[in-house]
Amino acid sequence: MPVFSFTAPHITPEEEERERSTLSEEMKMELHDDLYGHRHDLELLETDQLVGGKLAEFERELSQIPAPLLKDYKEAMERAPELVQTESNPLKFLRCEKYDAAKAARRMSMYWKTRRKCFGDDRAFLPMKLHGAMKDDICVVESAIVSILPNDMNGRGVLFFDRIRAIPPMADRDAVLRCIFFMIHIMSEDMDIQKSGYVCLNNIKGYDLYKHFDRIFIKQSSILMVES
Repeated sequence: MPVFSFTAPHITPEEEERERSTLSEEMKMELHDDLYGHRHDLELLETDQLVGGKLAEFERELSQIPAPLLKDYKEAMERAPELVQTESNPLKFLRCEKYDAAKAARRMSMYWKTRRKCFGDDRAFLPMKLHGAMKDDICVVESAIVSILPNDMNGRGVLFFDRIRAIPPMADRDAVLRCIFFMIHIMSEDMDIQKSGYVCLNNIKGYDLYKHFDRIFIKQSSILMVES
């Protein structure tokens, strides 16, 4: 039987304070913003003029994305154009990327690529609702393996994931991944979360390396959280 050994250096409060004292004010601000989900230098006043100009820029950037990356988005536009507008409004992606139109356009294309990979050729183009795209995974949703908690004090969404129960027979890997996508989609409707993002809270009490570790799940869920 293989043996796993995980070690990490022990950092004392004194050592942490000494390291903090060497940081510049700019570096301290960057760390603060990264930790609490704020970017003080990128907070924009959302005016009609800004939104209109950035939406036009978004469309130009979208047209420049290579065809392979836009394949799933274009199919969604052909099969469910109203769904594309209501569930992947460009404004959500612009807010997420602090109105960087190029990044926002790429994020939307990856959203549809990830959505199709998670839900397949048919369910991906159904409404992202319990009796739509999630119709075969209602029991997983109701199990609360993945759930949404109230926003934190900084306006960020909080996604709770019970890693201990995210194994058969409670749920299989693909069902849990779809549930994660579904919950992120729900959170993305909140304007505060669009601007500030979300954090993920994992329950690993009782974690057993041989029973719960799933390298494929860790990789796929990490990509999903970044791309959706």
